[in-house]
Amino acid sequence: MLFSTTEVFKATVRQYTIKQQRPVKLVKNDNRRVRAKCMGVVGDDMKCPWEVYAAKVMGESTYQVRTYRSKHKSGKTYTNRNVTSTVIGKRYMDDLRVNPRMPITAFKERVRKELKVDVSRTQLYKAKRKAGKLIYGTDVEQYGRLWDYCEELRRSNPGSTVVMDAPMDDQTGQPKFNRLYIFLAAVKSGFLGGCRKIVGVDGCHLKGEYCGQLLTAVGVDPNNAMYPMAWCVVQNENKDTWSWFITLLKMDLNITEANEHEWTFINDRQKVFPIQNLHLLMYTLA
Repeated sequence: MLFSTTEVFKATVRQYTIKQQRPVKLVKNDNRRVRAKCMGVVGDDMKCPWEVYAAKVMGESTYQVRTYRSKHKSGKTYTNRNVTSTVIGKRYMDDLRVNPRMPITAFKERVRKELKVDVSRTQLYKAKRKAGKLIYGTDVEQYGRLWDYCEELRRSNPGSTVVMDAPMDDQTGQPKFNRLYIFLAAVKSGFLGGCRKIVGVDGCHLKGEYCGQLLTAVGVDPNNAMYPMAWCVVQNENKDTWSWFITLLKMDLNITEANEHEWTFINDRQKVFPIQNLHLLMYTLA
């Protein structure tokens, strides 16, 4: 048999060993040859004779199987070092796409039933993270698509306010994310058309590789239920970011000096007060 690269050959061997439940290990692996042997023990410390060896074809980039001893004499095992978190993540990527919150216990039982191997909870957590990266991409890739995301919001929700601040970085020469404000048009028209002039603002921490703060504004609808409005992702929660968020929010809600006495803002300290001016709000939030 011929294989285009060593990676294809090793992947094929790995799939075979997982299916056969055999403890196969690469004992030779360089740019010219690859040899895999079964590490199972037979009887009086005798090694299993199963072996496959492939070498590079002279003058070509392909690899050809030169030796293949196909018979196993050792028993099957539920411990297989070839079943890594990467292998599990790739195999169950579609299932995790449909059900990303699959319980670890159910996930572990499924892997044991289908792959006939015991894996640790740590492996499964790693597998879920790697599957997530395969499905959604890395955080860096997602940040790189923020401009497309903003344009899609403006296209699909005409009249929405989408403002992103991403100044050029002096070291890399590339835009660096700073903050993002979003207020969808449908939400805006619904709030201005039928909700009370009460706005609650608060912030919370974001978890993940790239942390930050999520600032939110929530209103009250005619049924006294919460009405989500605008949100803003910033690097830090301070006077500058709150000022930027509230200024854009006031513009979207058409709050001016003539009607600002009609509005009431509630901050995270549960203090209720008319929004006489932005400086008073900033002082309270600080």
